[in-house]
Amino acid sequence: MTADIVHTHGNGGVVQDILPARHGVRNWRSFLLLAYHFLATLGSRHVRSTSARLYAERREFFIEEFNKLLDDRFVLQIPEAGLHFVAWLRRESDFARIARARAEIGIRPSALSFFFIEAKLNPAFVFGFAAWTPAQIRESLVKLATALKEKV
Repeated sequence: MTADIVHTHGNGGVVQDILPARHGVRNWRSFLLLAYHFLATLGSRHVRSTSARLYAERREFFIEEFNKLLDDRFVLQIPEAGLHFVAWLRRESDFARIARARAEIGIRPSALSFFFIEAKLNPAFVFGFAAWTPAQIRESLVKLATALKEKV
């Protein structure tokens, strides 16, 4: 195997560990394709498991922070899975206040009614959490809670 192939596919690590196994391999190209497929599959499983763990951590963090900071204004509906939460208003009269506050501070949860054409729903907002770090989640929820307390 030439140095440029080793460099292209990795400098040491798993590829380097596979190289001694080539001893006795008659079809080198098939071996490389098999090794590439193995590494690609292993890598995609790692990404999926890492993403699932990351989202689960952010989900738990969001639930904890939301309930700590905004429990007096919302009832958080916690689904079994997903990347969004529906937060139902405790008082319908808070809808306009919350809509103004979120526009003023740059927090953009969507009104649940935006996703429905004809259904009449109790007022609620949809919050996403997957794209934000725990620090960003906390900062946004603190901003919203502070703005709502100032508006009372």
